[in-house]
Amino acid sequence: MATTKIASPPRIPCHHCPLRQRESFRDFDNGELDFVASFKTSDLMAEPGARS
Repeated sequence: MATTKIASPPRIPCHHCPLRQRESFRDFDNGELDFVASFKTSDLMAEPGARS
């Protein structure tokens, strides 16, 4: 029986998150960013205009 592998979305390291460029987020120094990144368990990908 053949199985289909579903590709998972790419993982984006917190240091490279495009949301960090937004004005509504303050800059973290590397120590703070490493601390926050340690809580990350997964990524959420959403299409533009998606609603939960």
